[in-house]
Amino acid sequence: MDSFPLYGVVIIECDSMFEFELLIGNLILEPATISPGAVQWIIEDQQPFSSALYQIHVAGPGVEFVAEIFPFVTNLLVNDQEGTEFYNNSWTLFPTVVCAYDPNDKCSTQPGYTDENHFILADDEIEFRVRFQNTGNFPAQTVVIRDTLDLIHLDIERFYPVFVSHDYMATVEPNGVLAFTFNNIMMPDSTSEEPGSKGYVVFRIRPRDDLQHMDVIHNTAYIFFDANPAIVTDTTWQTIMDCNTLTGIASENSFCVGDVAYCGSEQPFIDNYSWSFDSELISNDTSLAQSLTVPGLFNIDLVVSNQLCEFSDQLEYWLIHYRKK
Repeated sequence: MDSFPLYGVVIIECDSMFEFELLIGNLILEPATISPGAVQWIIEDQQPFSSALYQIHVAGPGVEFVAEIFPFVTNLLVNDQEGTEFYNNSWTLFPTVVCAYDPNDKCSTQPGYTDENHFILADDEIEFRVRFQNTGNFPAQTVVIRDTLDLIHLDIERFYPVFVSHDYMATVEPNGVLAFTFNNIMMPDSTSEEPGSKGYVVFRIRPRDDLQHMDVIHNTAYIFFDANPAIVTDTTWQTIMDCNTLTGIASENSFCVGDVAYCGSEQPFIDNYSWSFDSELISNDTSLAQSLTVPGLFNIDLVVSNQLCEFSDQLEYWLIHYRKK
């Protein structure tokens, strides 16, 4: 297979109330244009096997919008060097506005499916963000963030920093203790210089390959300002969802002309049910009751889905008998 450079465009669009802020970090590309509610990168001569980060910081809308949901639409168009389109796709994220009253917090930028479980797929990469702020009354000389990674569920070999607000040193111990150390950061206190009193780290890590359905990954960080006691962040969690656990149609093994075909598939964590009879969509309920009046071949199809998974099933029958009365 031939390799060739990439050309194209990446566009993120959202409500115009949101403002975008540039990020500085290794491989992060500066956008071509930024406007309220829209940011665009130009892909130009990106060489085969190279990497680039098309990332931007989105300033929060404020505490008055807590719990509201705002869609963010990403469009990606990629061409080869001759201008021939070979990839064009669009996808939408629906983040919920959350607010931490403690300025030192931790969150996952992939909250996951359902508020209770935060489901992700086993091969999803998890991105964590830890924010910190000096709310004391004197500059902080050293800040250390310690995060004990759950090695039962996370693969330490697939950890890497994404971007960090200040010069730092990162270490990972064999027991999973991750430390970001900011020596001589001289971070001013929030009263003296509020904008300069803030910092953050963002890192990514993948789950282990042997995780099972409903395994839960917890994570908590500890932030140390100089010799002060640790500030404990909130705990994030993600739950592994295995799409193979979705089930299909539950029904009788045979039907006769004049019967009503009762089929069901009610199961947890399903958002959509689509029942079709002979390719015609007839129901979005958890079950189906279909009268069988004409001899011949018929099909009952079902598609169940949620934000992460989709599963389809089909029953095929020949109706040649009438049930005796």
